[in-house]
Amino acid sequence: MTYESEKTFKLTSIHIGARCKIGARSVLHSEVHIEDRVSVKPLTAITGSIADDALVNCLEQERISETCEMVNEAPTTDIDCIDDPHMIQIGPHVCIDQRARIQGHTYEYRQLYMRPVSIGTRSHLMPNAFVLPGCHLDGNNTIYPCTLIMKGDQLPVNTDWKGSPARHYSHFVN
Repeated sequence: MTYESEKTFKLTSIHIGARCKIGARSVLHSEVHIEDRVSVKPLTAITGSIADDALVNCLEQERISETCEMVNEAPTTDIDCIDDPHMIQIGPHVCIDQRARIQGHTYEYRQLYMRPVSIGTRSHLMPNAFVLPGCHLDGNNTIYPCTLIMKGDQLPVNTDWKGSPARHYSHFVN
């Protein structure tokens, strides 16, 4: 229900799929669509759509934008690590540390630069990893702590990255 005027309220729909768990004191805004088997942790504000099998794990009240695409078990401990949710696509089974940062915008020479960011399947962003606009992680990427993924980088599937700027990291076996 939304408040229209002094004495008028408007009823809107909220869809909650089968086998969903909604935590205590969570807020579902109007026109929310939650698919099957989604777990929403306590103190979470949902403003858009969430695909099936997702885990929304929140420590404080947080918001998921209508156009942020988080699909199939994309656990994060704090959605505040994503600066521009409308510019970010997160694939299935992605793990993002609460101290990692994903950003869809920068300011360069007083100009706003915005590009979408795509985090592929089974990628893992560790603490203080920083992903800049226009990056595309193809999948199964590991971004080590304190790593900077530069603007527009495309990381091939099954690769590990570390450093600032990020360099491909190979595991050496003796």
